[in-house]
Amino acid sequence: MNPQTITLNWQIADASILDSLNSEKEEFGRYKTHLELTPVDSDTAVFDTYNNIFSERNVEEFFDTEEIKNILIIKPFAMLNYSVKFKSSPFESGLYNVHLSVFDEVTRKELPVYIGDSVYIDKYEFMTQNDTVKIDSTMLTKKIREHRERFIKRPYYPIGRIIAMFPNVNYNALMKKSTDLSQVIIRNGFMLPFLNRYQGDHMLDIVFTYF
Repeated sequence: MNPQTITLNWQIADASILDSLNSEKEEFGRYKTHLELTPVDSDTAVFDTYNNIFSERNVEEFFDTEEIKNILIIKPFAMLNYSVKFKSSPFESGLYNVHLSVFDEVTRKELPVYIGDSVYIDKYEFMTQNDTVKIDSTMLTKKIREHRERFIKRPYYPIGRIIAMFPNVNYNALMKKSTDLSQVIIRNGFMLPFLNRYQGDHMLDIVFTYF
């Protein structure tokens, strides 16, 4: 719930990539992580951010550790802990998919994702924030085809799902919207001892009020 950072540890399959890290605009700026948050029932991103994968520091560290480390900051959630003035929500509270892709600044394209020697194609999974919504087989087939076409054009790797909870959330409306969200909240409630104080306080508020 409300993750502030995501840590990535990259390994390099071909060391020759270190010879092509520069873009026209900046040194080490060719390859960038592209992180997106999308609702479970839509491919439209509510938040995205780009960050350089390589830097002078982590390239130097690579020769000792044999990995490239990135720490991505998800600003809407980080602001909750570091700004007392942050009260409004940049997007709705709810359940979101986290997508990660690698953007090539030189070709201006997302790089394809491989699992072994095969190109990875994300499988469409029908989910909705509204549990009363049903979908017929014809519509599902159409959505699968559209999802595949979009994915081939803009490939990404699905990291997982997160819960976004902002201070002005209407808990009652949110719980009625999706039983999937309720199940995730209860399951993650067992992790309370490991959450930071902000997350723990909000989780307790939800559990004691609605469960």
